[in-house]
Amino acid sequence: MIKCLIFITFSPFFFPLVKDSAQANQMIDIASFEKHQNNYFFISKKINSFQDIHNLSQFNIYKVDQNNIFFDQQIQFSEIPNKEKFNLIASPENFNPSLRERFIPNIEESQSNETDNFRLESITPSFSLDSDNFGQRNIFREVLFDFQSLNQNNFSLKTGVNTFRKTDIEDITHIPLIFGWQRQINNTNLNLNLGVDFFDRVRNTPNFSINAEQPLSINVNEAGELQSLFVAGATIEHQAYKFNATTIENEVTFWRFRPQFYWLIAPDLSLFSFAQYGTFSDGNDEFQSFSRLEKTFGEFSLSGNLFVWSFAENLESSSGYFSPPDFLVYNLELGWRRQFTDNLSCRLAGSIGQQRLEGEFSNAFVYEGLCQANLSPQTILDLSYRVSNILTVESAATSYRNEQFKAQVKFNF
Repeated sequence: MIKCLIFITFSPFFFPLVKDSAQANQMIDIASFEKHQNNYFFISKKINSFQDIHNLSQFNIYKVDQNNIFFDQQIQFSEIPNKEKFNLIASPENFNPSLRERFIPNIEESQSNETDNFRLESITPSFSLDSDNFGQRNIFREVLFDFQSLNQNNFSLKTGVNTFRKTDIEDITHIPLIFGWQRQINNTNLNLNLGVDFFDRVRNTPNFSINAEQPLSINVNEAGELQSLFVAGATIEHQAYKFNATTIENEVTFWRFRPQFYWLIAPDLSLFSFAQYGTFSDGNDEFQSFSRLEKTFGEFSLSGNLFVWSFAENLESSSGYFSPPDFLVYNLELGWRRQFTDNLSCRLAGSIGQQRLEGEFSNAFVYEGLCQANLSPQTILDLSYRVSNILTVESAATSYRNEQFKAQVKFNF
């Protein structure tokens, strides 16, 4: 019996490039937990481009035995058991690092409820503020309900009341209503999200995404320790481009296709990469690619990151979103993570590098801190703050500043 517990979460964090659920920050976080009867690894069912990690909250879970990998259940932000000793072996939280997704499932609770055919597993209310010094403020007040069933069909519901503000534009209120479904077929995990983005003064827009993920190889030694892992996946999505109030007012929507892979090369070395093609309702097209290589040294991690983003046309003046024909960011990130007590863990990280906009280079920085506290065995609080000068508008980097604050509480049942 393998006796470690492992989870992986993806969430793009470094760039404030995109402001909706179609722009998350890639985070990968693997932890090895001893003294467990089962071995798990989790892969987030939705990877988006950059900036908004706040909607990234659902993970696919696979159970690993000596020869097989199979779907076991679904969680969102499950807690770290207080009494378990753990050893972080990789944590490439992309350019804007965070511990937001550093959680694992409560195994005992899952096993004790096997008689329930369908139950509410958790409720996660959250608040986030994303603002810059160019008059843009996106405020998210959302709640996620996660339901679990034993027939390998798992469901979720996300809703809330969000506000998009921008100088010289009337505020726009947004109410998402998104239903999620997850199921494993053989070793492939499928995730489907369907819903509607409701707006108070523009047309409502359908919200759709489908994701498939497949673990292609895994190597576990005789001691039950994960040595290497390779997982591939792809995502297709369509929704309103909620970059800011202007893009919503202009009713810009997009389709995006994104293949990605995660490769755990060694217990302390990992590589994550994705490529994304998008087409927009205003006639524009985009291409993105991101790669992150991370090495861990005990509580510290060192990561190299490369991001490329290009659009066919620069439509910022007409459509309202950052659409550079040529944008590149590369950096080096140093992170430090500490488990202070059984109920409190924090992470600090900073990165410095260069960003190139239409051939001109300037300095790029991101600094972030996040703490997670177990308020009770069933309640988890997360707080994070992030500041960056990575561009999301046509501006000089020396004058641009983006700040993000997030608070979230998860109630497990």
